[in-house]
Amino acid sequence: MERDRYIIGYLRGLFDTEGSIKKFGGTIGLAIKMRCSKCIEYFSKGVRLLGLRPRIYTWSEKGRPMHAIILLGKQNVLDFISTIKPANKKHLSRLDTYTTHP
Repeated sequence: MERDRYIIGYLRGLFDTEGSIKKFGGTIGLAIKMRCSKCIEYFSKGVRLLGLRPRIYTWSEKGRPMHAIILLGKQNVLDFISTIKPANKKHLSRLDTYTTHP
């Protein structure tokens, strides 16, 4: 579908530039942190359209709101990555490190 192509492109672009793959306790996850609440909301909607369930967090940083979206779990992260196919080599390298050397 044409709509899916645009959604995946949006997710890929934002994740490539603003996202990260990290260890959260005993699991891996992906995160995007920014001040733009609308960008976080749109990203969350796109991820939900892929059938995944991200969480949104908001807090105050330097007196201004900061927002983050987090998707936890190895399989969720692998599903997200295999769907959007990010171009950022740093993300792919970190994912490889976390999945081959837990």
